[in-house]
Amino acid sequence: MAEPPGTVDLRLRFSSERKALAEPGELAALNADALRRYLAFQYVPAPDTMTPPIRVLPPGHAMIARPGRPVDVYRFWRADLRPARAASQSTPRTILAAMRDSVAVHLRSHAPLGAFLSGGIDSAAICALAAEHRPDLLTFTVGFEREGYSEIDRAQETAAAIGVRSIPYVITQEEFFRHLPQVIWHLDDPMADAAAVPLWFVAREAAKHVKVVLSGEGSDELFGGYAIYHQPGVVRAGERLPDWGRAPIKKVASMIPAGRKGRGFLERTSTPLRQRYIGNARVFADDEVARIAAVPGTASPWDVTNPVYDQAEHAGLDDVSTMQLVDINTWLAGDILVKADRMTMAHSLELRVPFLDAEVMKVASRLARAEKIGAGTTKLALRNAMSEVLPKAAAERAKLGFPVPIGHWLTGDSHEFADQVLRRAQTDQWIDRTESLRLLEALRAGEPGVEWRHVWVLIVFSLWHQIYVERAYDPVALGWERVARVPR
Repeated sequence: MAEPPGTVDLRLRFSSERKALAEPGELAALNADALRRYLAFQYVPAPDTMTPPIRVLPPGHAMIARPGRPVDVYRFWRADLRPARAASQSTPRTILAAMRDSVAVHLRSHAPLGAFLSGGIDSAAICALAAEHRPDLLTFTVGFEREGYSEIDRAQETAAAIGVRSIPYVITQEEFFRHLPQVIWHLDDPMADAAAVPLWFVAREAAKHVKVVLSGEGSDELFGGYAIYHQPGVVRAGERLPDWGRAPIKKVASMIPAGRKGRGFLERTSTPLRQRYIGNARVFADDEVARIAAVPGTASPWDVTNPVYDQAEHAGLDDVSTMQLVDINTWLAGDILVKADRMTMAHSLELRVPFLDAEVMKVASRLARAEKIGAGTTKLALRNAMSEVLPKAAAERAKLGFPVPIGHWLTGDSHEFADQVLRRAQTDQWIDRTESLRLLEALRAGEPGVEWRHVWVLIVFSLWHQIYVERAYDPVALGWERVARVPR
């Protein structure tokens, strides 16, 4: 039957995972703009996906679809940071009270409940507060065999100090790469955050004992937990220079070879924050993206971050709060929470994040700069607050966050694996294969300016392409038969 004049032919299908909307190999036309942003961010920022016409409903947004009318997507919530001018003696007590209330609420469950425990303060604080109500709390952590890449010893020290049981698991190099395709399959779009893999393993181990876990995501973004938030005074002063004042510094920086000491500092000093910071992880710069991507495009990471910078300028935020706001809207929403959700749900495990409680957010949004990065540390106010419930070592410990020895592996035993993935994936239409292989060899040779993340983002994309586009992997082995299909 013909449609009446003026009506909209709307066919809307939705699901929590893209796998329910498309069979493997069904979507071969990729989004070139999404690819270019992926090479910068190491994930695809919402609402885009790598496979149009599928789109993601961004966090804090709602959608209304009515027959015969266009789809309406609108934003109903956004982070609002209003930092105080000076620190307050009452701040630690306020934080502790808010966190106690949040953890108590998140402990409500009729199903068995546990918690992830790494070596840092975030998960330690949650476990300590949870143990006040559940002294039989089970905690879970993972690590690697290589020295310096395991938080198991620290996690067990913390668990013993707060009186809970710790269940550790050591991941081998062989099983890391054996399960990597499964991990990438669960992520839907390519995501080159290496921490997703140990998170998959710790969720698998936790699912053997519990159905719900508490975790520490969000603390770094809300309380100022990243070392990059420490902007040296000379860098902040450089941002206030006029263009003619920054130009000589930028010229000197360009004369220093990539990767050499001093270049990064001079580049930061001569470049305004808005033009250099897109979130906690940046892989390739614009000129590098142009060299690696085989498809032309105008997409830029600044398309994603400029609205956030506009909000920060309107609110008069300082540099620390501005970077926090960027991370909350990009890194936290597009990477941290996505991988945490996908890796836990891969094992039918419910994840709860007490730091992202609305009342905790309200307290954190009012913290003064000195309460975040004061006294030469990060998360100062949170550390002071949790010193009442944690041993000193745990409250002051630096962040590790499930480190992965990929750099050692790619220059050693796993170099051949990486080479084969980059050569065999049918990605010539999207990625310059010659440049990809050059970067891999440059990494192995220790060339300055080439990091393992530059290669890893290309390996992950290549594997993702083999899984979702080429169907080079058995979809049943990956778990596709478990996905409920949305009716056409």
